[in-house]
Order: sequence, then structure tokens, then C-alpha cells
Amino acid sequence: MKILVLATHPLQDNRISKMLKTVRMAGHDVTYINISTQQQIAPGWLQGIKVVKYCFELRKKSIFKAVPLFVRLSRYIMREKPDIVHVHDPYLIPLLIVAKHRGGMTVFDKHEAYETISGFAGESAAWCEKHFNRYIDGIVYVTKAQEEYISRFSYGSQKLIPNYQSEEEFSKAAVEPHAGIRLFYAGDLSDVSRNTLVMLELVEAALRRYPYVSCTIAGGTREIAVKQKIDEMAEHLSNFHYVDYMLYSDVIYYTKNADIGLYLTKYDRNNVGSSPNKINEYLMAGIAIFTQGRFAEWELIDGKAGVVYDYSVNFDDMYVGLCKLIEDSRAIEKMKLASRALGKARTWESVEKRYLELYAELMMQRIETEEK
Repeated sequence: MKILVLATHPLQDNRISKMLKTVRMAGHDVTYINISTQQQIAPGWLQGIKVVKYCFELRKKSIFKAVPLFVRLSRYIMREKPDIVHVHDPYLIPLLIVAKHRGGMTVFDKHEAYETISGFAGESAAWCEKHFNRYIDGIVYVTKAQEEYISRFSYGSQKLIPNYQSEEEFSKAAVEPHAGIRLFYAGDLSDVSRNTLVMLELVEAALRRYPYVSCTIAGGTREIAVKQKIDEMAEHLSNFHYVDYMLYSDVIYYTKNADIGLYLTKYDRNNVGSSPNKINEYLMAGIAIFTQGRFAEWELIDGKAGVVYDYSVNFDDMYVGLCKLIEDSRAIEKMKLASRALGKARTWESVEKRYLELYAELMMQRIETEEK
């Protein structure tokens, strides 16, 4: 089966790279078209997959500049005639019109509840799904919270595939003994949907109070206040380390060698009931979790595999909670055990075959349609 995958995520996006490997290992001919400015990748990360790169950032200011790119992508689809075109971004859904005209089957991988996101990003994404959904044959989504919205459309095949992590990939990373307690976070450093400035202030206060605690933060940011805070902490705190870009293989290594994983979000309807990659990374690595939000199954973590705060909590309460956790090594070890158990019960390997089942269903639909 010839499968074309398109996305505007960073080239080494965890969710997409896992999906690509799953499909490739099943013996399919996979081409991945990546449209992004973050195109660094670890050697061999997408082995056996044809990767076509377009260095372009699809944003509101560049929407008209994207027209020539979309023409090129349309021509690519017409020339290659893939059996399945699989897009990971709502803005790419219009390309599925071309795929359908060429007799291909189509899939939209709905990572987020875009229809709940305010502003141009969310509204334009929801518009694409609403107006072009008839060209989508199969839908992939990440949490049950998305099902009510999805039911508005007549998708032929639907698969729930949460953002679980690969047990195989995490097992490859070595765990090295270390002194003290390590805090870690790698990912989005926005202060819009993430509570990044509060996270940095908590880390700064903890590192000043406990010299034996260290923290590594990784991720790029365009926000001046966040960048200034990071620069200030890097200059004055020897136990604080910042990396602007980290290959995902390194993210796995640092996560497994941390003691406490940080993940603070702000109230956003898209965040509520989500399936955060970050939480599932911490579970697969078996580390204690310090988090703020109401994501899927947060109640299984709170007080067991970590500490979960609501959106309304104030800074002082979170700071006291972080200090208590840092000072209680036995509690951290108990949380690590609970985290590891949850991670083993929620592996990528337990859900990845749903992609292959979806493709098989779509191809059967295609055959049935051609026979009529």
C-alpha cells in the first residue's frame, strides 16, 4: 500500500514519528512530507521512510505565501497517486480534495480539539474541518472527549489512538545513577496555553532553596518575557540548564534520568480532557509528576504517580507542594513506582495497530465502492 503522510509539525514530532514507524514496519511504502522550520532529526530516526522537506511555517501572516506550496503539494499527490493520503494538520485538509479526485482514500489525524481554541489558529482549523469534512474518509483522534464533536460528521472509519509512548524507544535509553534531585521539562514554552512563567518561577525558587536540586528546561520560545526569565536564571543559577532545541532521543534520555517531570498548563478548553504527550512520557519513564491541569485520567496520577493542581491554584500553594515533594525522597520513589505501572499499562505498542486497522477498513471501503 502506498501511503503519503503530510504534517506541519517539527520533523521529529513524537506522535507522527511513532505513527510513521508503525506503518513502515507493517511493510507499507511510506512517504512523509514535512512542512516546518524545525527540521533537525537524529540519525536513523525515520529509517526506511522517504522524507520530503519544505522549510516553511504556516501562519496567518504567511497564508498567501503558502499558495505556491499548496500547488506543488497538489501536483505531487496527482503524480504519485497514493492509496492513502494522511494529514496531521487541519490546514492541510483541503489537499484531500485532490487525493479523492485521484481515487485515493483520506485520513485526518485530529491531535487536538481545534474547535475549542480561540483566535485565528483555532477558528481557521475548525473551518477547514467543517467545510471539507466530506473529503475525509477516516478520522484518528486522541481522547474520548473529542467524540461528541466528531459525531457531527459522517466519517467512514474512526479510531481512538491516545498519545501513549513507545516502550521500545524508552527502553533503549540508559538510566545513570546521580546525586540530588533532577527536575525536567522539554516542550512548548509558550505562556498562552502553558503556564510557563509560573513554572520557571517555581523552578527558580526551588533551586535557590535547595542547592542539591537541578533542573533542565528545553524548548524554543518567541515570547520575550519567557526568554528574559530563562536568560536570567541561566546566568545566576549554576543548577539550572537550558537547551533551546533537543532531539527527541535526548528528550527520552533526560526524562528517564529525571526524578520529577514538570507540566503546567493554563485553562483552555483544548487542554481539558487532552492526551498530553508530556504526561505519557513521564509515565513511560517512570518518574514522579508535578503538574497543573485537567487532562485525561489525571485522577489516576494525583496523589499516586504525582501531584496534580487545578487551574485556580495560587503560586504559594504550588511552591509549598513542590518543596514538600523535593524533601520527601520516599514519596518520590513511591510515585515513581506508580508512574511506571501506569506507563506500562499505556504503551504505544498497545494501540499502534489501530492505524493499520483503519487503513485496512478504508481500502475495503474503496474496493466495495469500485465494485458497485
